[in-house]
Amino acid sequence: MSEILRLENISKNYGNFKAVDNLSFNVKQGEIIGFLGLNGSGKTTTIKILSGLLYEYEGRLFYKGKKEKNIGNKKETTFIFDSQNFYENLTAYENLLIISCLNKKRSKKEILKVLEEIGLADWIYKPVKYFSRGMKQRLALSSALLLNPSFLILDEPTNGLDIDGIYFCENYFSKLATAGCTILLSSHYLEEVERLADHIVIIHKGVKKFDGDKQSLSVLKIIGANYIFKKNLESMSIEKLNFFLKNNDINPLSLNFKENNFEISFDKDSIEKIELINNFVKDNFDGLLFIQPIQKHLKELFFNQS
Repeated sequence: MSEILRLENISKNYGNFKAVDNLSFNVKQGEIIGFLGLNGSGKTTTIKILSGLLYEYEGRLFYKGKKEKNIGNKKETTFIFDSQNFYENLTAYENLLIISCLNKKRSKKEILKVLEEIGLADWIYKPVKYFSRGMKQRLALSSALLLNPSFLILDEPTNGLDIDGIYFCENYFSKLATAGCTILLSSHYLEEVERLADHIVIIHKGVKKFDGDKQSLSVLKIIGANYIFKKNLESMSIEKLNFFLKNNDINPLSLNFKENNFEISFDKDSIEKIELINNFVKDNFDGLLFIQPIQKHLKELFFNQS
């Protein structure tokens, strides 16, 4: 996949406070990239830099290989922010008509089609002031889709939505990505990013903590394994395992035996020893059903750091 966007050493200060600190990552054509961090981590500041809402910053920004100050004026790129502004006394249709006139003019038929597709068919001619937060978020998505973007940048798109709204948005984002749209999804919902994203960038207090694919992140989260057996473990098997660990100079953080399983965990510098134990158990223990990885939550892994 070709690169569509690259950030190089982006920094933004507010007085003595460093909101974004030397941030670099790239976005490839056709992928969903999850931009993950707690509230106040620098995600929205970064997106405001991309959009041009924040003009003064340090670092360089490249769009399709060309150096740019921002990408807010690119016709194929659309931003949806956490808080979208609409004309409250106008209807959903009238709001989209105004957006259409200011950008690519769309026919009434096209506007109605987008509103119906996004699930607002019964609210097309009703004032926006009567819309729930979830409905306004759908209207924001409609306004973006009306412009037919090939690159969609979303800032906390499911923030404050109920379960149905979150489910709808996530499914729709997946549908857009399947159709070839590149999506940069900023979120503080860990599970949402893990469900949707091909590539994940994690930021904490303005500093990048992780940049890689989901598989790499899954491996990084592993701190141990739980070995499940068909029947209760025999004392001979337990002794055999203890001898193996001692003989191979393996010192786990914890080792807990139960009736038909045992759990073992390591610190991050010794986690590669799990594979050695996996092979030993497969070769020497009868009745192994499966090996269940024990994983740290992302919050423990990245966000408890000072």
